[in-house]
Amino acid sequence: MTTDPAQLIAYITTAQAQAKALAADIDAWKAELQAQFDAGLITDKLTTPFGSATLTQRTSWTYSAAVKQLQEMEQLDGLAVKKSTYSWTIRPASTEQPDF
Repeated sequence: MTTDPAQLIAYITTAQAQAKALAADIDAWKAELQAQFDAGLITDKLTTPFGSATLTQRTSWTYSAAVKQLQEMEQLDGLAVKKSTYSWTIRPASTEQPDF
């Protein structure tokens, strides 16, 4: 594999475009499974020769303004611990990608 930055960015942006297209397909297929479940055509657990699917529930919480204010106060008072992470953000230059 090359170490040329331009080539690396080209590889990444091309792969990102492919991943985005695949993610859209996957979302559409999952929506079809959900529609079949909602219609009572399938159960929440499926096993096929190709793999399995399980409908799972994720619970999240939404907090009041008072809790958010407490978080801000802890940040100002130095009680909150700051954590920083770093990653590359790669964006294509245009809609057309070069062939490499």
